[in-house]
Amino acid sequence: MTVGMLFGAVGGGIGAIAALEHARSAGRAIATENKIADPSPRLVDRVREMLAKYDTANTASGFAVTVAVDGWALHKDNVAFNASVVIAEATADAKKRPSIFAKGFCHYESAPNGPTAEALLADGAAQLKKELDTALEYCAEEFRTRFFL
Repeated sequence: MTVGMLFGAVGGGIGAIAALEHARSAGRAIATENKIADPSPRLVDRVREMLAKYDTANTASGFAVTVAVDGWALHKDNVAFNASVVIAEATADAKKRPSIFAKGFCHYESAPNGPTAEALLADGAAQLKKELDTALEYCAEEFRTRFFL
């Protein structure tokens, strides 16, 4: 009985991992087919612009800014988007253990019961691309109000 329960749990875990990898693979295929650009570089640029405006006197600010789109997902009737930013000291001493000045996370989710996945993917995923642009702007604004006022 115990052995059966153990293998059941292990099998369930393997099944969950396989399902997750299948979803990721399908997501990569959708992004490739519809030429959906990775939003990460655009968000990085937006945060760098904000940092440059904040620190206009010294463009070599001594800050290391790490921005990441942690993931985005298309669900049956909405889009979820997660991003994070870390602003840390960027001196030679900081390479061992940088002082973190700011750290933040942003979560965007489109309106529930919005367009269906099929509608989001129609016309080369035009609506999905628009939703990702909205998510990117939302997170850029979140980071601006938290760190750069």
